[in-house]
Amino acid sequence: MDLSYFVGKACSIFTTPINRTFTEKQLIDHFVCFVEAVDDKGVLGRHPVSGGKNFYGIAHIVAIIEEEVVHKPPLGLPDIMDAKPNKSPMTDYVNTNSLEDLAQKAKSLGQKIPR
Repeated sequence: MDLSYFVGKACSIFTTPINRTFTEKQLIDHFVCFVEAVDDKGVLGRHPVSGGKNFYGIAHIVAIIEEEVVHKPPLGLPDIMDAKPNKSPMTDYVNTNSLEDLAQKAKSLGQKIPR
């Protein structure tokens, strides 16, 4: 098969087992990518958010699965492929900077309310 079909597409790359364990998030970070290039040596992929690159050797690729991109940006917003990583401290679900700002605002409002 001509692997160039996958260039420019969001894909999951399945490889032979490696000597490392991954969390689910790490699996997504390491094995889901936008395929940038393919040749007889392997596949070069780019992380959809950070832009980091991964190379998968052809001898270790078991399957390449084309993924469906379900959250396309609205017109006028940059594509996820052009997104820059968020530099603020984040947990998996909460932006801690926003919480600190919100707490400070609530505290100052509470001090302004007469009792």
